Amino acid sequence: MSGQEQNMIYACRRDMPLLEVLISFTLVVFCALPLIYPQVMILKSEKEFLYLVQLDHAVNLLYAHCLEKLYRQEINWSSIEGQQSFPVDEQMLKASGITTAVPYSGTYAFIAGKQKPKNRTADTVRWINLVFTFTDKAGKEKEPLKYKYPLIIEYQPAS
Repeated sequence: MSGQEQNMIYACRRDMPLLEVLISFTLVVFCALPLIYPQVMILKSEKEFLYLVQLDHAVNLLYAHCLEKLYRQEINWSSIEGQQSFPVDEQMLKASGITTAVPYSGTYAFIAGKQKPKNRTADTVRWINLVFTFTDKAGKEKEPLKYKYPLIIEYQPAS
């Protein structure tokens, strides 16, 4: 092979310009996105579901804590009758045994239901619903999450 033929081989060989490399890289990325997107969405929905399960567990512990406070008579009857709403704060979460942060802010209230007998006597049995209402701190969910627990309370006024 002579030097002139060798120069012809190098002249025919073409280097790949930067534009062609960028176009090929873009095509590879566009082909990979549909493969990655469903996995990311599954991970996101699993995380949201995990937060809901965590909240459900926390509400069950809060319900037990409220029952305990009722048995010890730490909640005034006037606040139960007045359907007063109480906030669920960090102190109450810790007292209930919840150590992890809950991404929801909430309140609880005692909502009066039926009572027997209808007229108020010394011993009155009341059906009261303990309602926990939680809203997302990030504001993602439009409707608040409500948990309703029925209670039957016998009211005996102090004599």
